[in-house]
Amino acid sequence: MVLFIKWIACLIIMMHPVHASFTNVEYLEAQNEISVSFQLFTQDFELLLFHLYETEVNINNQEDVQKFQDKIGQYFNHHFKLKHDDLDFKLENKGIKTTEEFIWFYYRIPLKEHLPAKVTIQNTILFDLFFDQKNLLIIKSEGNEQGYQFDIRNKEILIAIK
Repeated sequence: MVLFIKWIACLIIMMHPVHASFTNVEYLEAQNEISVSFQLFTQDFELLLFHLYETEVNINNQEDVQKFQDKIGQYFNHHFKLKHDDLDFKLENKGIKTTEEFIWFYYRIPLKEHLPAKVTIQNTILFDLFFDQKNLLIIKSEGNEQGYQFDIRNKEILIAIK
């Protein structure tokens, strides 16, 4: 019987889906802003909203998205932080695109001054839902691309953008 339970536990672990998000950050020098987009699995994000607000939200329904737009913005500003010294940059919503499988959130960060050479990025998106969450980040600036991974042990990274 113990062997059967261990076998079932192994099957459950092997069949567990991957929990990942993808974030693209790009410095747009001409606009003096940073463009940020998040790609998440639709099902994961709907589960997150249920977990946080105890209500079912259909991300493919525009009315549901509008109803929760402020809370979604607050969530991303709380769980994705771009910082330099004592300055926290705030995300401004540019739009959402959905498919059955994925959802993309588009944001911008207007810069009042020049882009700092180094910033600290904290990415804890969906960590409050999945302990095995991986957040992959690609930063594009001046023709260069750099990739980073965030997980439960590695939530914050100091990054040279320029």
